[in-house]
Amino acid sequence: MVQQQNKIMLLLALFTTVLSIVVHLLGRWMHLFDTHMHGDEALTTSAIEADFGLALNGLLILPIILFILAWLVHVFSPTNRWIPLLNTLVLTFSSISLIAGGSGRVEFHFSIFMVVAMVSFYGRIPLVMTMTTLFAAQHLLGFFLIPELVFGSHHYSFDMLLIHALFLVFTSGATSWQMYSNHKMREHMKREQQQQRGAIIDTIVSRITATSQQTLAEANKVHSKAAESADAARTIDMAIKNVADGSEKQWSRSQTHAGVMEEMNVGMSQMAVASETISKQSDETSKLAEAGAHSMKSYIAGFQNTHASVNASYSSFQTLTERIRTIDDMLLVIKDIAGRTNLLALNASIEATAAGEKGRGFAIVAAEVRQLAEQSSEAVNQIAGRIQDITKDTKETMDRMRQANEDTNDQLISIQKAGTAFDQILATASEVDEQMKTNAAAAQSLASGSHEAASSVSEVSRIAQHIQSQAANMVNVSSLQQETIDQISASAGNLHTLAHELEAIIAALKEDR
Repeated sequence: MVQQQNKIMLLLALFTTVLSIVVHLLGRWMHLFDTHMHGDEALTTSAIEADFGLALNGLLILPIILFILAWLVHVFSPTNRWIPLLNTLVLTFSSISLIAGGSGRVEFHFSIFMVVAMVSFYGRIPLVMTMTTLFAAQHLLGFFLIPELVFGSHHYSFDMLLIHALFLVFTSGATSWQMYSNHKMREHMKREQQQQRGAIIDTIVSRITATSQQTLAEANKVHSKAAESADAARTIDMAIKNVADGSEKQWSRSQTHAGVMEEMNVGMSQMAVASETISKQSDETSKLAEAGAHSMKSYIAGFQNTHASVNASYSSFQTLTERIRTIDDMLLVIKDIAGRTNLLALNASIEATAAGEKGRGFAIVAAEVRQLAEQSSEAVNQIAGRIQDITKDTKETMDRMRQANEDTNDQLISIQKAGTAFDQILATASEVDEQMKTNAAAAQSLASGSHEAASSVSEVSRIAQHIQSQAANMVNVSSLQQETIDQISASAGNLHTLAHELEAIIAALKEDR
């Protein structure tokens, strides 16, 4: 503010200095102020110039020198404490020079009031008193020594001098009193403003303190909750990643199980086809056994009457032996199929157990198939044993037929035994045929169930793949959530720091208060 005041006053000092130069030019060299208001005692500018030319030049140069000095000080130090005094001297001596350059005319004495108004801009009473003292000294010197330069005549009345002095004193006094009053009023207003400011600051500080404490408490809570949320988010993120890994492994295993079930489904279909073929062969065996039984009965009935046809009967027994051998081969095939069926049923039971709740029904069917396979195997073993007996009896019959003439009765008994054996073969073949039909139906059901199980495993694989995809998305979402919680935690930490800084500011305000 002081720098701005000095700058403005320096401009006003320049104005008064230039005005002084202009008045000197117009009065001393152009003689424009020779008309006067003081009658015949007023001197012309030429007369004054002739007597006091050197003094006038000195008064013209003095404010110029003072202005240059004030300007230089302002350039090097705009807030120098001597600048106000230098500006006051420039203004005062410019007015004195202006009055002298205007031949002391009364009109130019009004410049004093202009200078008083300008100097009062500083608001400093010592500067006004300095200016007043200089103007008083000017008038006293003018009255007693050089009235020509101050009043423009050789003589000037004391009354007019007193009037000038009184108005100068009144103006300076009024100005000083106004500055003093303004100073007091400013101090009073400043004190009131300070009191109001103090009250406002106290209110603000109290409110800010309460707000800061609440903010700090909330910041601590937020920071704590953010830390807890961050820990929980990390735990959830780890759990989701574990779920995603498990889902991926489950999907991989489901793919493997789907392949195994597909292979098992193919095996079951093949087993169903083989069972149907075996059932047809068993039916044919049963028919052959039935035909053999009828032949054997006819043979026994006509044995006594066809003794002569023993050789023909011997040929028939050879044919029978070949058929029995064929039946034995079929039994081996049936036994092999029953063993495979048992193994497939065992594998199906294992896979059904691995499938859990969904494979329970399939496990029951597999157990039934396995039981039927075991029964078929036992029946085949029995039939094989019977075939061996039949083979043995047939050999004995053929040996006896060689001795038919010697022991016909023994041959008849052997033939009767063979007939009985054929009856048993027929019964066994019929039973095997029924069991194989049942086995074929069970194999068809097992193949159908295997197909449904394969479809279920494929569906489980598809669901596992979907779960794995969703788990991957959850991992991404969890990562984004973790980043967001970390940002919230960082913001809470910043809020906590700001709250502490606010407390420090409040403490500083209290100290300033």
